[in-house]
Amino acid sequence: MTNIPQLTPNLWINSSELFTYHSGVFVSENRAAVIDPGLKQKEIDALAQFVREQNWQVDAVILTHGHWDHVLGTEAFPNARIYAQREFITSPANNPAEVARRVKENTGLGLAKPFVMPTPHETFDERMQIQIGALTLELVHTPGHAADHLFVYERASGTVWTADMLTDEEIPFVSDNLAAFERTLENLDADDFQFLIPCHGMPTDDANEIRARIANDRAYISELRERVQNAVRAGKNLDETKEICLDIPYRQSVENNRGAHRRNVESAYVEFGGSVSEPVGWARE
Repeated sequence: MTNIPQLTPNLWINSSELFTYHSGVFVSENRAAVIDPGLKQKEIDALAQFVREQNWQVDAVILTHGHWDHVLGTEAFPNARIYAQREFITSPANNPAEVARRVKENTGLGLAKPFVMPTPHETFDERMQIQIGALTLELVHTPGHAADHLFVYERASGTVWTADMLTDEEIPFVSDNLAAFERTLENLDADDFQFLIPCHGMPTDDANEIRARIANDRAYISELRERVQNAVRAGKNLDETKEICLDIPYRQSVENNRGAHRRNVESAYVEFGGSVSEPVGWARE
């Protein structure tokens, strides 16, 4: 019997050996929706085997965004419809050849077949509802980390799957757009969330921790914008701007997030009109 732990009455979570990564399965009345199926082939296979053992029918696979580590494993659920935000298809960051290159670079996944970028059956702009048994899952566009980034929200229980946001391990990775990230955070209300599950890091049902994550990330993004914007306006070069931003505080590990913070500063510098001679920040990924 495959063991996938149950996190809430309607949510099971499968954790990877890599990147503190989680996949999820929302279940009601033997119908299921899988979120970001997994990384390693053995983990994807274990999740699919677990679902079969429970006699659940997977109606939906939800892809939270098109980054390489979130688009693997859809082929394990061939009868499911794939859901994504509309920019999953249109965003240049989701170029299939580039995503495939990133998958290939990450050796040790043990994939059974060459990677093929999945094609969603259904997409949406700002919000979309999916019915899974008696559950209503709301897909909410939350851009900033990626143009197509989404949350999965089960409003009745206050359960929210936040994908690559609001984690205790990673600062905001502003790999798409700082202004969009700031707007996304401004629209969040901690009172709506009773159980928060990121794709990377620890889930939490502690109300104070949920509030702290939102407040911390909002403060970090705001301070990043203000310092970089002021530096560009003052005519500072990129190295000077990075020096100005060195001591921006955040509650996650400084050592583990040093590289991401540097990329955030570099990308924000370009976003606000700073001049560079070569790709910097997240554009170099």
